[in-house]
Amino acid sequence: QLAYPHRVIILKAMETVVRNNIDLLDKSTAKDVIWEWQQAASNVLVAVGQRFINKVMEEVLTKFQPGILPHYFVLQTFANLSVSNGE
Repeated sequence: QLAYPHRVIILKAMETVVRNNIDLLDKSTAKDVIWEWQQAASNVLVAVGQRFINKVMEEVLTKFQPGILPHYFVLQTFANLSVSNGE
């Protein structure tokens, strides 16, 4: 577990990388399953969810749309959140 300030630094660094490379991103980047970075992003959400489960669940649940199959990593994140926060 990282201390709160370290988590903030890492998340801000991730945001900076995305913002600085935004022109390189296209629609396929968001849709394709690229295991390494999507697993890392999922793990970040699960880790944050151990402290702020309601907010993370709220965000993940917005990815479930009627009649549309959710992305593989949305389902995996949802499952891992439930396992990591089970009592």
